[in-house]
Amino acid sequence: MKIKKNLGLILLLFNITLSSNTNEINEYNVEIIIFKYLNNQSNELFNSELQIPDEEIIRFYDPDLYINKSALNNFPKTNTFFLNLFKNIKPKYISSKKDNSTKEIINPNPKNWFRETSNLNILNKIKGQIIKNKNLEFIESKSWIQGIDDYESSKFIYDDNKLKNYGFYIKLYKQRFMHVEIKAFLGVNNKDTKIVPVENHIKELEKKVYSNYKNINDYDLNINYPKNIENIMITNDYDSSGFIVNTDLNIYIDEERRIFNEEIYLFDHPDFGIILSLIQN
Repeated sequence: MKIKKNLGLILLLFNITLSSNTNEINEYNVEIIIFKYLNNQSNELFNSELQIPDEEIIRFYDPDLYINKSALNNFPKTNTFFLNLFKNIKPKYISSKKDNSTKEIINPNPKNWFRETSNLNILNKIKGQIIKNKNLEFIESKSWIQGIDDYESSKFIYDDNKLKNYGFYIKLYKQRFMHVEIKAFLGVNNKDTKIVPVENHIKELEKKVYSNYKNINDYDLNINYPKNIENIMITNDYDSSGFIVNTDLNIYIDEERRIFNEEIYLFDHPDFGIILSLIQN
């Protein structure tokens, strides 16, 4: 009887520990490559269409950029160009809670999450091999940083490029283990998608992240903007979507898979493929 009680206590403690670890939102570097197979000899017919997620979706975070016109045109000769341009930006510390423990805790920074770039680290060599391969056509590469939360709180991130004729929905989440759900396609999407502001999602994740760490050094940027008339907004107004015809999404990948840190995965279709890598920071 005593053995059974001890075993039950051990299992209870294990479940509590597992639950505690599951609630943490860890930060990952995510990289993907999208490529196309050339000289495809498959006679397979694809009649079904991709079922897009019927839930709230986010896109990559692309904040508006402004330049201080007054600072751009008027600054002392002793100041460098960039020093003067960003002289009104000052860190504003919101809170600082210190812990007496000697263990250093590195906080994730949700403010940097979901910002896309084309730069690759882990997959860069594979990208070069794809570009050199005459049987493959390189389409796109992307990387970003994000936190991975539980399934209920995670959202699909959506991106497409009508000129390059592709799009994808990717959801990374954890249920004991990490999982990824990928819905990718070749074509032009004409379906309605429930896009919600990524800023709101980041704020929700911030609350969870900071509630799980004892040492919090959170800060925001206190920017003393000049008058609006003195701001120059940096934009890219070119939009070619009006010249592109929508297509059926019948060339697609729709797969869910358990994944692990520091692993590389291939998701493929007879016509194209996606390579995924993620590494915990």
